[in-house]
Amino acid sequence: MGDEEKTDFDPTGAAGPTERPRRWRFRGKLIVTPAGGEAREMYINRDNYVIGRDDGCSLILDDDSASRFHARLTEVGDGLCVEDLGSKNGTLLNGVAVRSARLNSGDELVIGDTLLVFEE
Repeated sequence: MGDEEKTDFDPTGAAGPTERPRRWRFRGKLIVTPAGGEAREMYINRDNYVIGRDDGCSLILDDDSASRFHARLTEVGDGLCVEDLGSKNGTLLNGVAVRSARLNSGDELVIGDTLLVFEE
């Protein structure tokens, strides 16, 4: 199999060959502001929305302080939850380090040196 790295963990939630494709559904948006950069809007449109530096992430951050797979947003009931994926620098929600927490409109996430504001 060569030197390819194999892992059972798929934080991107990519559809496997037997999984039906998911329909697009608006779940909110993030106002993403990198350190020293301009803000941009990113729409959350999947059930398993992964944030990090890896090309397989739903939201790719150009931020050396962020982990490859840093955090994940998942649908919980009628809202969204943020979950830190064991990142080196942690995930802050409104200035407090969290492993998992429900998001409310106006909440501020800090991932690495990037500010993300959640809006429903």
